[in-house]
Amino acid sequence: FSHKTIQSLVDTYYVVLQPCVISIYTDDNSAYEAVDKFEHNIVGEYKSGIFKYDLPSGVVATESYDDSTNVLTLTTRFKTGDTTAKTEYHIHFTHPSFSSLTINGEPLDTFSADVHDYWFDTEYNPDVVSYTLPEGFAAAESFDDSTNILTVRLASSDAIGTVAYRLHFRPVDGVDDFLGDQVSLYVMDKAICVDGATEPIFVYDLRGTLVGTGRGEEVRIPVRQTGVYVVRAGRKAAKVIVK
Repeated sequence: FSHKTIQSLVDTYYVVLQPCVISIYTDDNSAYEAVDKFEHNIVGEYKSGIFKYDLPSGVVATESYDDSTNVLTLTTRFKTGDTTAKTEYHIHFTHPSFSSLTINGEPLDTFSADVHDYWFDTEYNPDVVSYTLPEGFAAAESFDDSTNILTVRLASSDAIGTVAYRLHFRPVDGVDDFLGDQVSLYVMDKAICVDGATEPIFVYDLRGTLVGTGRGEEVRIPVRQTGVYVVRAGRKAAKVIVK
């Protein structure tokens, strides 16, 4: 083409203004990545305030998180004259999971990365739980003997945060010495009552759902339905029937 022909083809220019994010930072002030695309995948769990943003002058950012899809929508806006330009970035949070999880030598076939709480009718010790992890992931364990919950946190080197799985151990084979000389356990007006306990009280239904907790000389935990409930205090447990 001659110079004159080229000039006639490109004599009109269109400029599209898009408010952008220069970079995203995690809550520990380390840079995550510059945002130069609209879809991002991140290993970890979203928490409010986990990100802060390096924005050009005049650009405002807002967050909207959909917990059904684990997608954070970051919307940036820039006002120019009577027009407001808008750009959306979508940050997809993915949850790592165990490659396998075994309790007392039995594989947990119902394991799902979307479920973070599991209940087991057995006493916890370090030999009870075994698992394998996806390549590149590491696990950190912590056990709370007041609640009998083992928390396993999974993370990789490129993860924003950790993903926690809580394994609840609740042996219910007997009352043991739960009802000591100073402790009384009874049902009154559809409430499970524990008097004189020195440890926190946890009440579960038989599906493992936590119904309520309490601590003190007189604990009253209301229940909505009749049935059998498990009352825990430390490592001790008892079954209670609510009629």
